[in-house]
Formats: sequence, structure tokens, C-alpha cells
Amino acid sequence: MGTFQKKTHEIKRSLHRRARMRRNYFKLIGEEPRKRVTDLDSASGSESDSSPRKPEKDNKKRSTNKKTTNEEKVEPEKKLTGKQLARHNRSLKHHQMLDKQRELENKKRMRKSHSRAMTKTTAKGQPKLGSQMGVLLDKIKKDMK
Repeated sequence: MGTFQKKTHEIKRSLHRRARMRRNYFKLIGEEPRKRVTDLDSASGSESDSSPRKPEKDNKKRSTNKKTTNEEKVEPEKKLTGKQLARHNRSLKHHQMLDKQRELENKKRMRKSHSRAMTKTTAKGQPKLGSQMGVLLDKIKKDMK
């Protein structure tokens, strides 16, 4: 095999791998992909031809589910009097304040642990990369969410 043939084989293999991963991802989520897999994938006779899909039935089920949820939402809510409404609003604000405080405490704790990890050094004063890598990976995971 020449270098050109190797390169084309490598590209085809990576495209097939990407398509397979994409199919598995959509199977896991339970949704159909928005775009069809590339023409290269279908021309080579990959796994997509062997697994039949039934998007019509799924769409029908989803539409009936939407109708039932809309019907459930139509139920009227209870009317609250002035005192009850004020009490309800106070309790909501109190819960929101408590949630904010917990969130701030968690952030403070995380900042403290990250700063400890980032300041670790070797005996010669060089930064320890092992602990810093964990912090950087956490940042990447957080950004991906």
C-alpha cells in the first residue's frame, strides 16, 4: 500500500468510527439524528443499512404524549388570599436565599481546594503538575457542560 492509499484508508476508518459513535449516541439519547450519515458511510455498506429505523412510530408517540401533558396543565390553580400569598412569597424568597448561600459556600470550598492544589511545589520549587492537571480537567468538564 502506498502512502496515499494508507491515508484514504485511515480517513475512511475515522469517518466510519465517527458515524458509529454518532449512531450509538443517538440510540442512547433515543432521538433520531438531524442529518443523515455521510455519503461515504452509506456507499461503503456500513452498519446503518443493516439496522432499520422507525421514526414514524416515535413521532406519533411523541405527539400523543404532548397532547396529554398539555391537557394536564389546563387544570386551574388555587387562588391565594393576600396573607397566604405574602407567606408563600416570603417562603420562596427564604428558600432562594438559602440555596444561594449553599452555592456560595460550595464555590468558596472549591476555590480553596483548587488554590491548595495549584500551589503545591516540589522540593526545588517547581510546580507539581499532577495536582494541577486534575484542576484543569475539572475546568474542562465544567466548560463542556
